[in-house]
Amino acid sequence: MAKQAALQGPSLPGLLRMPNELLYNIIADFSTSDVRPISRVNHQLYFFAQYYLTLYRYNTGLVALPNELILDIIKQLNDQEDRSHFARASQRLYPIVTNYIVRRNVRYGESSFLNHAAKRNLKVMARKILQLGGNVETRNGVHADIGPFTPLMNAAYYGHNRMVKLFIAFGASKTVNGFISPLQWALAKGHENVALTLSQRYTSATFVKGKEKTMLQLACDAQMVSLVRFLLQRPPPQDEQEKQNRSTALFDVLEQDSSDDDFVKRELHEDVFQTATMLLQHGADPNVETKSW
Repeated sequence: MAKQAALQGPSLPGLLRMPNELLYNIIADFSTSDVRPISRVNHQLYFFAQYYLTLYRYNTGLVALPNELILDIIKQLNDQEDRSHFARASQRLYPIVTNYIVRRNVRYGESSFLNHAAKRNLKVMARKILQLGGNVETRNGVHADIGPFTPLMNAAYYGHNRMVKLFIAFGASKTVNGFISPLQWALAKGHENVALTLSQRYTSATFVKGKEKTMLQLACDAQMVSLVRFLLQRPPPQDEQEKQNRSTALFDVLEQDSSDDDFVKRELHEDVFQTATMLLQHGADPNVETKSW
C-alpha cells in the first residue's frame, strides 16, 4: 500500500522547480498544440505557457502583420473553406477574418448566412450580421427542409425563441404574403415559447388565413396550455361570435382527445383538462352547436 501511494504522488517535481529559462529551452521544439496541454498541469505552468505562446507563437510571423495586409491575404483566398481554416490559425486572426466574411456576405451574398445562423441558433453571428446591415427578410442560404424561409420563419420552425426575439427586434415581419407563417410553424412544430412570443399582437378571435380557424382554436388544437391562457386573458370583444369561438375550441379539443368507443371511460390528459376548464371558465358553452368559420 505504501509503495502504491508513493507511485501516486506528485509527478516530475523537478520540472516544476525549473527556472523559466530552462522551460523555454525544453518547449522550444514543441508544436503549439503540444504546449497548450502543459498549461493545464498547474497554475504556475498555466501562466508560463500562456505568456510563452503570446510572446513567441501567437504574435510572430504572419500573425504579426498589420490588419491591412492580413485583409489583403484574405481577399486572395477565393474558397470559403480556406478562409475558415485561416481564421482558426490564431486568436488574433479569427475576428479579422470572420468580420471580413460577414461583411462580404452582407454585401455580395444577400445575407445568406443569416438563415444559417437562424437554423443553428447562432445568436452572436446573427446579431453581427444584422448590425452590419444584413437583410432580416432574406430568403437565401440554409432553410427548412420544405422550402426557402425568412430568418424569422427558420427560427420559429426550429424552436429558437432567442433568435425569434432578435429578429423581431430588428424589424422582421411576422407575416409572409398575408399569412402569419412564423406563428403557424411554431404551432405546427409544438414550440410553445416561440408561439407565445409571436402571439403578442393577436387576440383569441384573430382569424388565421389558410387554416380557417382562429388563434384560440389553433392553440387548443396544439394543446398549448400557456398560449390558451394568454389568449383568454386578453380582452376580446364580448359578443356572440367570441362565445361561438370559445365553444368551438372546446368542442375541438375534446373531440381531438377522445375516440368514438371509449370517450366516457378514457381519462383526459392533464393539458386537455386544463384547456377545457379554462374555456368553460371563460364562457364556452358545451351545448352550443359548432359551425365553420
